[in-house]
Amino acid sequence: MDDLYDFIVVGSGPAGSTVASRLARTSSSPNVLLLEAGASNDNMGTQFLSERFMTAMNAGLNWGYKTVPQKNLNNRSIDYLRGKGLGGSSSINFSTYTIGPRDDYDEWARRVGDESFNWWHARRRYNNIENYDVDISEVQKQYVRPATHNHGHNGPLRVQFPKEVEWPFKLHFDATGLLGMKPNLDINSGDPIGVGSVPMTSKKGIRDTAASAFLCNAPPNLKIVTLTHVEKILFDGKRAVGVKVGNITYKASKEVIISAGAINSPKLLMLSGVGPEQQLTAHNISQVHILPGVGNNLLDHCYVRLVLQVKSGLTGRPQLFNNPKKMEDARQLFEKEGTGPYAHFYQGVIMGWQKDDQLFELPEFKALAKENQEHMKRPTVPTWEYVAMSAAVLPPNVDPNGDYVSFLAVQMSPQSSGSVTLASADHKDAPVCDPNFLSNPFDKKNMTKSTQRLYRAANSEAFKEHFVAVVSGPASDSDEDIWKYVQESCSTSWHACGTVKMGKVEDELSCVGPDFRVKGLEGLRVVDNSVLPFVPNCHIQSVAYFVGETASEKIIDEHDLDSKMSRL
Repeated sequence: MDDLYDFIVVGSGPAGSTVASRLARTSSSPNVLLLEAGASNDNMGTQFLSERFMTAMNAGLNWGYKTVPQKNLNNRSIDYLRGKGLGGSSSINFSTYTIGPRDDYDEWARRVGDESFNWWHARRRYNNIENYDVDISEVQKQYVRPATHNHGHNGPLRVQFPKEVEWPFKLHFDATGLLGMKPNLDINSGDPIGVGSVPMTSKKGIRDTAASAFLCNAPPNLKIVTLTHVEKILFDGKRAVGVKVGNITYKASKEVIISAGAINSPKLLMLSGVGPEQQLTAHNISQVHILPGVGNNLLDHCYVRLVLQVKSGLTGRPQLFNNPKKMEDARQLFEKEGTGPYAHFYQGVIMGWQKDDQLFELPEFKALAKENQEHMKRPTVPTWEYVAMSAAVLPPNVDPNGDYVSFLAVQMSPQSSGSVTLASADHKDAPVCDPNFLSNPFDKKNMTKSTQRLYRAANSEAFKEHFVAVVSGPASDSDEDIWKYVQESCSTSWHACGTVKMGKVEDELSCVGPDFRVKGLEGLRVVDNSVLPFVPNCHIQSVAYFVGETASEKIIDEHDLDSKMSRL
């Protein structure tokens, strides 16, 4: 006998966990099944912020995907990390919490023809999601002063600023000031332009994941099953009625909701017979519904990293993290008392967003679609991002015991798009991921100009007295040297999205409408970052929570489940 539920949710990342929890906690108490391919991820040892730049390397937490060789990046194949297990990518990402420009949300609403995605509604939903800590430590107050009314304080997701400051926190503000960036004391106000200290999805140095925020103390009508890899969606004609897992069939009386992420959601749709005709035919998959946009429009932010060696002893990081005994002692102290080196290192990140108006005069910009040009010129939309205080990634043969400082330039408003396709009809095979980085001529110009600005910050007076050597960087700030270095070193921010794009009915490549329903099918929605019509100008784990919250509202209203949800 098949297991029967009202709703089945596939995938427990930020969007899936949010929608499963919100539906289950309505007063009508529908039976909700949440299926996760990975494990429970309940090992506290993988949730320390001080180790967050290494977490993805833990066995079993990552799908282990790679891109195809990138033709504009010297044919390099790039690690394409995706979280596996309860919490999805929120269990392995860098935990930064930025929600982006208000103009992005208004543009989203315009492109899909639904005002429920505009900034006013986005702010309202983020208020429902966030438990935003505005108790700022004295040492942080010169960098952070969030306005209480701009943020939510009673939501399940804990968002906290670091209580301590590492060296060279202040120097990065000095360096960005030389680039014309002004301090932004509330980067999540809807206007990110400027540079500021970034909050983390965490509490007291412990990562807060989608699972810890939304799935703890789950009500009895929410069943969570891990280590369950969904092979295909089951249909009765054009209606989704369940999912198949090995010899087990799970049935849904109301809806199947796919929240497997921007890589695995299009993969699952295609394996189930929903997608481009060419893909289904090539792999002898029975066609349920031809939907050309599935797997197309893969969007992502790429970045370039510069690394300087500085005078020994300044950061204190190698003295701890290259000494297993000291690391273990620090772990035990932190677990017992919440103090010590693990309460200090890698707690904070600096981010700055800037608009380079000179780009708008380039022919590469003027060749873009008019709607893209207009959006990029809006006041809160940046063209690049400065990131500092992250871990230094060192080239081979560089002494790991030295002290290093990293600088990142992240491209905003990317115009290049790629695809996710099937390698075979076997659900166990990884999909073919091609983000097609820097294929658009404007992106090449933008990444080059952004890296030039980063180079000037790294070589500014702010760091001059501490400088020892350039460990990773271009030979000069000429266009030619910068572009050569971009091709050698550019990588992904793991902000994949757009592969099951939301759009208006007349958009031939859109796959879902503003109600998240898959076009041409019944009983099936996709709720995750694969639906984004463009990549927002932020670190998009926040947007995944917003997607889950938005879909929850719509589903609750449509099924009259009662929008009053019990407290988490």
